[in-house]
Amino acid sequence: MDAGLSMSNFSLDDARLPSRSAANTSVLVDIEGAEIVDEDPARETRDIYLPRHTEFISHIALDIGGSLAKVVYFTRVPHKKLQGTKLEYDCPGPAEQSASTSATSGSKGLVNGKSIASLGSAIEDEPPRPPSPFKPNGILGPKALQKQAEQAMPARGHFASPTSRVKPGMMKRRASVTELPGGRLNFIKFETDKLDDCIKFIKDLIESSSRSHGVALDEMKKGVKIMATGGGSYLFYERLRAELGVDVTKEEEMDCLITGLTFITEIPNEVFWYSDELLPQSADTDEEPKQAQEVRRKLSDPIPSPEASVPLDSEMRPDPLPIEALPRPSANPPMYSLLFDSHPTPHFPCMLVNIGSGVSIIKVDDYGKFERISGTSLGGGTLWGLLSIITGAESFDEMLAMSEKGDNAYVDMLVGDIYGSDYSKIGLKSTTIASSFGKVFRKGRQKQDFKPEDISRSLLYAISNNIGQIAYMNAEKHGLDRIYFGGCFIRGHAATISTLSYAIRFWSKGTKKALFLRHEGYLGSIGAWLKNIEQETGSTLDRIMLVFVSLLALASSASVYAASPALPIGFSISRRSQPMIPFDRALVRDVPDALTIDMPINHFPGDPKYQPTNETFKLRYFVNADHYKPGGAVLIWNAGEGSADDQTAAIFSNRTFIYNLTQSTNSVGIVLEHRYYGKSIPMPSFSTDDLQYLTVEQALADWEYFAKNAELPTLPQLITQNKAPLIYLGASYSGALAAWQSVVYPTTFWGYIASSAVTVSILDFAAYVNPVRDFAPRDCVANLSAALDLIDTTSESMRKPLQSIFGLPQDQLEFVDFVNVLAEGPLEWQSSSGNQREFSAFCDAISTGDGVQASDTLLEESGLAAASEPARSAVLRYASYITNRTLTDCEDGNLNKCFGTNNATDLQLADLDQDWRLWAWQTCSQMAFFMTGNVPTGEAAIMSKHIDLAYYKRVCQTTFPPGTFNKLPEVPDMASVLKYGGYGIRHPRLAFVDGTEDPWRPCTPHADAAPPRISTTDEPYLLVQGGVHGADFGGRYGPNQTATNNEARATELSILQSWIADWQRLHQ
Repeated sequence: MDAGLSMSNFSLDDARLPSRSAANTSVLVDIEGAEIVDEDPARETRDIYLPRHTEFISHIALDIGGSLAKVVYFTRVPHKKLQGTKLEYDCPGPAEQSASTSATSGSKGLVNGKSIASLGSAIEDEPPRPPSPFKPNGILGPKALQKQAEQAMPARGHFASPTSRVKPGMMKRRASVTELPGGRLNFIKFETDKLDDCIKFIKDLIESSSRSHGVALDEMKKGVKIMATGGGSYLFYERLRAELGVDVTKEEEMDCLITGLTFITEIPNEVFWYSDELLPQSADTDEEPKQAQEVRRKLSDPIPSPEASVPLDSEMRPDPLPIEALPRPSANPPMYSLLFDSHPTPHFPCMLVNIGSGVSIIKVDDYGKFERISGTSLGGGTLWGLLSIITGAESFDEMLAMSEKGDNAYVDMLVGDIYGSDYSKIGLKSTTIASSFGKVFRKGRQKQDFKPEDISRSLLYAISNNIGQIAYMNAEKHGLDRIYFGGCFIRGHAATISTLSYAIRFWSKGTKKALFLRHEGYLGSIGAWLKNIEQETGSTLDRIMLVFVSLLALASSASVYAASPALPIGFSISRRSQPMIPFDRALVRDVPDALTIDMPINHFPGDPKYQPTNETFKLRYFVNADHYKPGGAVLIWNAGEGSADDQTAAIFSNRTFIYNLTQSTNSVGIVLEHRYYGKSIPMPSFSTDDLQYLTVEQALADWEYFAKNAELPTLPQLITQNKAPLIYLGASYSGALAAWQSVVYPTTFWGYIASSAVTVSILDFAAYVNPVRDFAPRDCVANLSAALDLIDTTSESMRKPLQSIFGLPQDQLEFVDFVNVLAEGPLEWQSSSGNQREFSAFCDAISTGDGVQASDTLLEESGLAAASEPARSAVLRYASYITNRTLTDCEDGNLNKCFGTNNATDLQLADLDQDWRLWAWQTCSQMAFFMTGNVPTGEAAIMSKHIDLAYYKRVCQTTFPPGTFNKLPEVPDMASVLKYGGYGIRHPRLAFVDGTEDPWRPCTPHADAAPPRISTTDEPYLLVQGGVHGADFGGRYGPNQTATNNEARATELSILQSWIADWQRLHQ
């Protein structure tokens, strides 16, 4: 990470340069001078040399598909030992690589580490040789050595980014340290069935890097992260973490695929295609001409020279045939001259046809903007599966090698087999395939009559032609002319590439271009590798943690506290700090008794931060199975940070959205109480010691345990025997729990709907009031801001009379608690979820209401008499609102007890009646969202600037003194929740729903700082215009809701029905 990088490093002349927030989330990899390097024939990798990328990078990308696992990692290649470090690598430097390249440019090409000429003999004369032992190519650079290598602040050169395209020269070039000429991006793949080999390779890479650098293995592992993508990132997640002993992060597959594509297409000589000029070869010629052999050599040669990458000399080229004269795709489609893109420039829109085990077809509109538009199940897995059964081949490469020697005419029925010649009337040549495998059914033919080589070639053509035609039809439908083919099915295999290319050329009449990639199978792993670069060069998580560290430093010297959400201390803070969604208890009267399950108090007996215990407690849940019918689901609502008694309307009242979801889908509805809340209390008190088990990870484990062990009285084994899909519903904090559940326990629940999910902890959460500033009536904001500006600038001598005017005298309440009480008015914005009555009442009062009657003496002493309008009147109206509404909530009149934060005796009461301490503990210990008045200069004040981090720190430390076994961390452990993915959490059938006017939106995946997404049925991403906090689940159900909220609810219902139908199809 380049900690010194700032906006001053960027030229602002480029209109497409990202904004500050975008720049902070851009991938920055210096690609100036990048080239694809030749490699030892014993290795199959075609590494990319990045001579100007100088950062130490110790993360490893791993894309685990259905058939193959692809690894990408970066290693440094210095010429000399850097003084004071151990940076001597056992791999060639750039000069050696260049020499190797030129030496092989005229030799036979390589396909997956074998020369083309040797493929046939390998099949005929000897069994396939086992691959040479996998050895890491170079070593990782541990973060611990980064500072030793940094000299003067480097500037940046040409960068590839999935979100922005910076033209050459628009950024200052990074001045590399002379001892560090850059590094190389390494590639290697393994069969998924042999994942043990892959894990061993990664272990060896980490261990050898540790030894080479003289860094302890434990220290090395701290800096290593596995960026995993593909379906296997979920399937093998726990195994990777356990066996490698490093952090593993799951990255969304399609995101990685497109990120990898946009990066790799900016590498010179990466993209290639067939030119418009045919080589002298006919479809029915048995002998391959020398020109065609040369094409094959160029195609597979890891690094062609620029001279070799252009078409053949003009005297060797025949005149190109007109389009209409070209035959239809045939058994042996014509070969074309090959071209490489030596000066790549991204072109959008385009289409990616990614051919792995299956095929995904994706439309790419721009950097980061894409949509999966089609696909087919007939892909590499089909070829591999069928050929392994039919031919007995043991590897995909062996099958491709067989196809090189085969003749599909012995297996396929051709046009000539039916007509005896060409069918010229409709333009079909005799060699055109009429029916793949059409000769196999002929009477009297036995399986042994067909050679494995012929079968391999026939099936390869069948699948390639099918994919090519599907790709063309999608490109035509969406008006796309550039079609990239990627995926490990291709493998640089000439017959596959020529078939796909010809299919696109023929069907489009030459109007569309098939483009191929040298690293076609590594797009996902490249994208995952770049995702971590993205995090390390200024992602939201990184920015949060930088702020966290700086605040921690301040805390040690100036008592500034870097902490969490807003604190529920006493009445005034607790009500606004909890992001929970309210339900109207009046909507239901007769609710069945709650059921309970014996839940372990501690799910992690080996974790030293928890006191060992084998005891259990009664976790409550309510069930409504009235609507269930076979084919329905089990919808489980997380009651979050409140009592389940207050949430029963969710499943028992037809005036709620969740009830209507259960009714419309013939599902069971469950409300599950969160540990410690309501009556699901595991410990005898809410003391610091007894709150040790109130953590996010324990709550997530509760849900996993419930899903595996809970029974429904009228529907036994419905949950535990997987007889219906489990759908997790949550909003706000419980919405975040739903998202985190998909990360930690990804296979238990079938789907998740996370509304207003606060997945990112924010330290100084001043942004909470932004919706008030942006969407409240203008006169309300103006009066509120004027009043607060006047109050905040009041001298200390004027504060006592000012507080008396508000009915909050200074002898009962200190000034900072006084201004905290004032925040109750504007923070009614969230309480008005579903309607604006409370907040509207506040706005009316402060804008047009009657001001409090104060004596001339108080007006004079408080400075109000001399204050200008509208501030003076706004303060008096504000005082009237506080006196008539907020103070009435303090029943016994003891203001310090109701609103004060300096009374340790009251704050430290820990009996079970003090349930306000629960969310307070979660915020002080882990969650972090302090709502401060820290707004930029020039922006309207919504809360007093005296409500700062130091204020919250004092309250946390006073409220939770150290216990015997447990104590509050010095700063909230935000990393314990940010590790689940923050803004970037993605999972199949995980829906995020947010509102544009939700004060908690900056903490959700719809935050302005979050990366953009495309909403799909599989991964819904819905932003409700005008929506407030949890508006879809909260509020009453009916036509009186806003049109956008009703539309969102209809969409969620449709998505849920689709998910349930998918589960039923899968389990029939």
